[in-house]
Amino acid sequence: MRVEEVMTKGVSFCNPDTNAAAAAEIMWTQDCGVLPVLENSGRVVGVVTDRDLFIARAHKTAALPSSQWVRSCIGSLPSARRATTSGRP
Repeated sequence: MRVEEVMTKGVSFCNPDTNAAAAAEIMWTQDCGVLPVLENSGRVVGVVTDRDLFIARAHKTAALPSSQWVRSCIGSLPSARRATTSGRP
């Protein structure tokens, strides 16, 4: 089985200046728990998860989610390594 056979196509995303409430709304309506975070150029700069948003809301600030930006919640993007068909680089 190849990754392309099971991957999600038409992925939703946000940008670093998306507020946390809007990111959560995208996750809710698209039934997903992770969003790639793209710069305006389309370059992926990280990911934000429902957990990131929850932890940021609970521990980093008392601000409303609509005044909290994804850039304050974003997880770092690990270096990608190309996998072979065996699953090993």
